[in-house]
Order: sequence, then C-alpha cells, then structure tokens
Amino acid sequence: METRINGYNAPFFFSQILGKIAFNPDRTPAGRVSDFIVNVGTTYPKVIAICIKNEKEEKEIPLNQIEISSLILDIIILKEFFDDIPKNSIDFSESVLTLKKTVYDRQIVDLNGAKVIRVNDVRLLKSGNEISVTDVDVGYRGILRRLGLEDVIEKIVNVVKLFGLKNVSLYNQMFVSWEYVHPVLPKSQHDAIKLTVPKEQFNNLNPADLADILEELDYEQRESLINQIPDSVAAKVLSETDSKTTQELLVTQKEERAADILEYMAPDKAADILGDMQEEKALGIIKQMEPEDAEAVTELLEYSDNTAGGLMTTEYISFNPNTMVVNAIQELVKAPEEDIETIYETFVVENDKLIGTVNLRQLLISPGHKSLSDIMNKKPTTVTPDENAKKVAELFSKYNLLTLPVVSEGTGNIEGVITVDDVVEYLTRNWQ
Repeated sequence: METRINGYNAPFFFSQILGKIAFNPDRTPAGRVSDFIVNVGTTYPKVIAICIKNEKEEKEIPLNQIEISSLILDIIILKEFFDDIPKNSIDFSESVLTLKKTVYDRQIVDLNGAKVIRVNDVRLLKSGNEISVTDVDVGYRGILRRLGLEDVIEKIVNVVKLFGLKNVSLYNQMFVSWEYVHPVLPKSQHDAIKLTVPKEQFNNLNPADLADILEELDYEQRESLINQIPDSVAAKVLSETDSKTTQELLVTQKEERAADILEYMAPDKAADILGDMQEEKALGIIKQMEPEDAEAVTELLEYSDNTAGGLMTTEYISFNPNTMVVNAIQELVKAPEEDIETIYETFVVENDKLIGTVNLRQLLISPGHKSLSDIMNKKPTTVTPDENAKKVAELFSKYNLLTLPVVSEGTGNIEGVITVDDVVEYLTRNWQ
C-alpha cells in the first residue's frame, strides 16, 4: 500500500481501513471504522464521511473532521472528540450511499462488461484532502486481502520465482473501474437511496446482455434495476428474459407502466406475455394500453400458442399492387424499428387480400419505375391462423423462409406474418 502522506495519488483499499480503531484528538479510542459514506454524483464517488462505531453508538463523521493523512497509516485520528460530533449529520440524498452496506461483498452491474459481478474489495485514492472511489476489486486478490493473507501469498510467489518459475501467479489483480459499475439497490435499503444510472448507458447495452444481468440478480435487485430503465429499453430487455423473469418483473409494475412497456413490444410478444399472466392482471394492463395496441394484442390472444395465429405478429409492411419499386424502397427506409424483422419480405395487398409478395433482393434489383404487381410472387406460401405450429416450422425449413404470411381461410385476407425468429423461439420453448 502506497503511503505518500502529504502528496497526491495515494491509493488504498477499503478492507484495510474497515475495522480500524479511530482515536480522539487526545489519542483515546473513539470507536472502529464501520463504513464509508460516498457521493456517487460524480464519475468517481467522493467520500464525504466515515462511520465510526463504539459500544454505545455509531456516528457519521464528516471527512473534514478527520485527519485525512491518518487514514492510510496505522491510526485514524479525529479532529474533534467523538462525543462532541453531532449524530446523523449527513443528508442521505439520491446520490449518497454507504460502501459496506451497498457495495462491499455485494452484486454490482458492470456496464462495460455487461455482467453482474461480486465486489471483494474497493480501491480508493487519496488526492490532497479528497478521497475518491476509483475501482472495485473482483478478483481473488481482494478476498486474500480481506483475510489478511495478501502479504503471505505475495512472499510465497516471490520465493517460488527465485527457483526460476518466473510465470507463477497464484492470483490475478482484477479491477473494474467505477466508471462502468453501478450498485443495484433493493427496496429494503434506505428509502432515499436510489440507483441513478445514465439512460444512455443502458441504451448502449445489448438488450440480451441486460437480460442476462437481470436474470443473475435477486428479486429485489431486478425490480430496482428495471425501474431505472426507460420503457423502450425495458421492452427490448423483457423480450429477451426468460418467461418467469418477465412475468415476475411486469406484475410488480403499475398497470400503466406495464402497458407502456408492452406497447413498445411487437404485438405477438406482448400477447405471449399477457397470455401467461393471471386473467385479471392481463385485462387490467390491456385497459391501460392505447386502443390500437390493445386491439392487436386482444386479437392475438384469441389464438392458441401452438397455432400459426399464436405465432404471428400483426405488424408488417404492405403495399398496394400499383406501388412503384422506387416508392416502396423509400418507404422501407423509413420503416419503424419494430417492422425491421419483416422487412425482408414485402406483402402486396389489395382490399385486405394478399395477392403476392416481393423479397428484398428482388425489390432492390428491379427497375424503379416498375410496379410491385410486375415483380411480385403471385403464389406465395401461406398458412391459415389455425394451422399447427409444427407444420409452420416444417414449412420454414422446407422452403428456407424468413417470413410466412397468415391468411384467413376462404377470403385470403392477410391476418399477420410469422417470422423465422418466432419459429425459433417456439422450437426452443418446446424443446426445453
């Protein structure tokens, strides 16, 4: 541990301070260090107080009441007597948390590595009269340090190296910069302590990675994290989580927010989720949805999961047969994100009836002045809503399909579209 007391850049570890005796100005014992209080309002949290506990009570001692240099020595000295320092002098706001209670030996979200990690120790940096949290130690070295075995193991490694085994390493240093980590705080923590994570950081994470993170957390941590994620991101994430986790998280939300999240999902996915809920809860959420979204979801809920109707989505891109190729391409470029999964096939519809399809390749190589009726496949493969899901999967495999239109029997009106993703999800679910 570096001990440049009067200078800058003096790093030390939380485990090396925790439990140390703090002394009054006359060098009588005041108590032991029980925690650090930090302000997470900056990239690297600043220590604003140190908790000292004795047999009678525990107090938050503001950092300006402590001899800063003493923190990285063998003694910790208070500038005022412990008994004279007011109790509860720290204002716990949204940006304030305690290291031991909320970080030390707890799960933390690593936003850079997109995973949940357990903190074995916390590295701090003394810079002048300030102390900042810089990293969390997630390696074995942090455990050894806490057990008081770090120096012993270091000596063993050095002795072994003397015998020519230069590459021997009994443990690795594994640090994650605080810039990329955020504690996930359950409701049971101090009411004023809330997780504050920049929304843009969540937007930059792959939804599948965030889904993995959620599934690794416990119930209260999951709820805390999902409450900090924007509705649009939550929709993508809950589309990736397993059914149990998705249900668990949505039923804890207010019906208004659950509805907002589901509105960002494809109708078929939203219908699958609502179909697994208790009827009363599902109906309550549907009532809070926008009329158009509610209608689409309600329609899909009428179909069994094991049918084409249960697999299809009602969001797809269609054009009338007289649309020119160049105009169709321009519309596809402007297509909303939720329609992207069906963009590889354009559906030609006249008076609600499917009369043909045009795949993306054919559209791109065709002259811009031609109409879709000139280049469309007039006999596309289709299924009816009641078709067995197993048969649907067989058609996808047989014809190497990316999409499959679902049409009503008799009229030929298009009801929806099944994507290859829907089929893969169905097969995965039933395989398990």
